[in-house]
Amino acid sequence: MPPFRDPLQSRIPCRRHCDIESSQSRPHPYRLAEDTARPRSSAGPRGRLRSFAANALVAQRISSVNALSAMCESVGADIDEVSFAIGLDARIGSRILKASVGLGGSCFRKDILSLAYIAESLHLFEVADYWRAIVDINEYQKDRFTRRFVQCLYNSLRGKTLAVFGFAYKKDTGDTRETAAITVIDNVLTEGANVKIYDPLVKEAQIKMELKATMSRLEYAEEQLVVCESAYDACAGADAVIILTEWTSLAIAQKGGATRDMRGGRWIGSG
Repeated sequence: MPPFRDPLQSRIPCRRHCDIESSQSRPHPYRLAEDTARPRSSAGPRGRLRSFAANALVAQRISSVNALSAMCESVGADIDEVSFAIGLDARIGSRILKASVGLGGSCFRKDILSLAYIAESLHLFEVADYWRAIVDINEYQKDRFTRRFVQCLYNSLRGKTLAVFGFAYKKDTGDTRETAAITVIDNVLTEGANVKIYDPLVKEAQIKMELKATMSRLEYAEEQLVVCESAYDACAGADAVIILTEWTSLAIAQKGGATRDMRGGRWIGSG
């Protein structure tokens, strides 16, 4: 949803407090319900700081759940149950409390590191370290997902074929900027796996462009990687499936028998 259509993202540039009070009484063309539009000051450095902070706090929330998922796996707890219980707390709420393979998109990393830079420029080094820790947790989560996946396939991916469902950084978009899929695919290729990728909105040229621009194994990654036109093609002959994006169509394909042409134990790992 574009920011100007989302009442939680609505911004009206204001320079004085009285302007903000005045703007609250103005009709908003995309107001969904009474008092849901939230005007915010967006002028100058303060507005930029607000924008950085908003994305950083969302990223902090996701990274916190991802850190909890590692603890849950260590003690045998269910992260979905823990997230649900946490979401019942009125101080926290249930939004953005789902563990994932990692953050993606064009803004999170950039805005977090911008906050860290600002903190350093103000000689607030402990604060800068705090914001950078969110980025560190995100990288840790992506690497941890790969390690766990390798362990579940008997500690070796060499010669195995993996079907990867989803390449975009989140569902319902073709946006691949900073997608966690790039790190995961690079990691499994390094482990010697062959990879078959399918994403319903991301074209083959875009996938290969993103991988070639980022991956460390360019010299022979091309031989190990195929971009497929359907979930069924991706699963054919695969030893396991990695679900990196929560596409509804991929879940339907999985239930509809897309995995029946797999070989081996039909192991499915979801990020």
